Amino acid sequence: MTRPFRILQISPLFLACCLIPTVFTRAWAADCTPRYQVTGPVPNQGFGSAVATIGDVNGDGVPDFAVGAPAKNPGPTQISPEVYIFSGLDGNFVYKNPGPVGSEFGSAIAALGDINGDGVPDFLVGAPESVGPGGGCIFAISGANGGAIYDFEGQQAGAQLGAAIVGVGDVNGDGVPDFAGGAPHASGMQPDSGAIFIVSGATGGVLRTIPGEFTGDRFGASLAFLRVGAQPGPQQSPGLLVGTPGADVANASGPLVDAGAVYEIALPIGPPIRILAGNHAGDHFGASVADLRDIDGDGSTDFAVGAPNAPVPPGMEGGSVSVYLASGINPIGHHNFLGMPGDAFGAAVGGTGDVTGDGVGDILIGGPGDPNAAIPHSGSLSVYSNGSGLPLCRTEGLSGTAERFGAAVTELGDLDGDGFPEWIGSAPGFSVGPVAPLGQVRVFGVAPGPPPGRPRMIDIDENAAGIQLSWTPGGPACAGFDYAVYAGRYVRMGEGLVTHLPDTCTTGGATQISLPVPAVFPTGTALYFIATAQTQNNEEGSYGQGTLGDEHPPSSRPCEVFLNTGSCQ
Repeated sequence: MTRPFRILQISPLFLACCLIPTVFTRAWAADCTPRYQVTGPVPNQGFGSAVATIGDVNGDGVPDFAVGAPAKNPGPTQISPEVYIFSGLDGNFVYKNPGPVGSEFGSAIAALGDINGDGVPDFLVGAPESVGPGGGCIFAISGANGGAIYDFEGQQAGAQLGAAIVGVGDVNGDGVPDFAGGAPHASGMQPDSGAIFIVSGATGGVLRTIPGEFTGDRFGASLAFLRVGAQPGPQQSPGLLVGTPGADVANASGPLVDAGAVYEIALPIGPPIRILAGNHAGDHFGASVADLRDIDGDGSTDFAVGAPNAPVPPGMEGGSVSVYLASGINPIGHHNFLGMPGDAFGAAVGGTGDVTGDGVGDILIGGPGDPNAAIPHSGSLSVYSNGSGLPLCRTEGLSGTAERFGAAVTELGDLDGDGFPEWIGSAPGFSVGPVAPLGQVRVFGVAPGPPPGRPRMIDIDENAAGIQLSWTPGGPACAGFDYAVYAGRYVRMGEGLVTHLPDTCTTGGATQISLPVPAVFPTGTALYFIATAQTQNNEEGSYGQGTLGDEHPPSSRPCEVFLNTGSCQ
């Protein structure tokens, strides 16, 4: 569609920030262990189109979650949209909320906090086709019983208020959490320029309206709350990320139609702090945004931005996700992850807790595939380390289906008390046999530690004499045997090390060895080590990883599954 170009000026500093390291998602260290799944009860309801952790609403001490079924494509019959609440502990049904037919109630869901003072966290549900022809509505729902506390209605036909929603903390200082809602098709300053509304959680009244500026921008298509924004100074304020995936961008190569942009706005009433922009025409940068906590320890909230149509090798649409460190007034590019052709990688992004044990929160990325593709796409959910930038695992959807696994992703919390998070991925197109899609959500977690008999991790130390390795046998089966020690680039599940050096064998069951620094790998290479006991029946392995040129502290996590960073203890 042709429309006037919107010119977004990009500074050289911004371009430098955007040229960040890229990880292409081909190799994986698998560790996404399924916990349980929940299947939708009504065909064609779109169960799993949205999912959000909403806090502990059933009083068992474990966070619970809500699943949206907005009935966007109900088929030949009218179907009421609904939002279902499930126990995070075991996936048991708690209650459901029905919405108006045709409203697409449940297209977006967000945690809010306790706004009615009953001690139970409440939540938000977006219905972007409610109120006349698509004016939209946001419902504040009681977490205790599922009843509506109030609703905030759109005032413009077709604006689609509620397409994106997020809690923003207490903006107006009344002690009650507030929220933001996006209306990406609002026509204020220009047609389809979009708008966002900051709304009082206590009353449902508008605190502030921020309109988009340019035709077709879709300002407010995605939202994320930054608990501590990047505004400089000792009194850093919270921030709000606003996705604008329809923005046109101009740089040295000329206008980039629908490259997309993301605005960071200081709360409660501050101006935009900065604007980030996509790098290619059609990227739709800003289709998704997510809070990633504080990755680098500077006190500011870092974040991710998805561009599900970004090009990937060999030049086809596949999608990308960029991670930014909110350091100072300008972001520093941290990681850039690329999907595979057809992935729509980055259509959904979310922060999660520390999966690797390195002390840094990690990232969830959904790649549900292009819904209009000629060949059905089963979808995927990937987990990456925000510390190392390398992939931790990728779970594919059911082969040969169009279930669009990864359409929505979210952290759930630590359900089993092992110190590691669980997370959720949805597949709204999941079906059983030839029947119409029911939809499904799947809960995953971190695999348990090494099995009995597996040696503990290698302790690694680099000094002037070379690399010193030591390890402890995991049991009698591994004691008294020679060990083969390998060094290589990284572990691919089931294939050991890639580009590894020839093995070096110790003698007499020794469990330590000194190796010269391998010259074949340049300084800065992420190098893994494996020590395997040469038994009659199998090889029990112990793994370690470090970066050449840096000291390698000891660690004890199973690194055939995780990246063993220096902080693993």
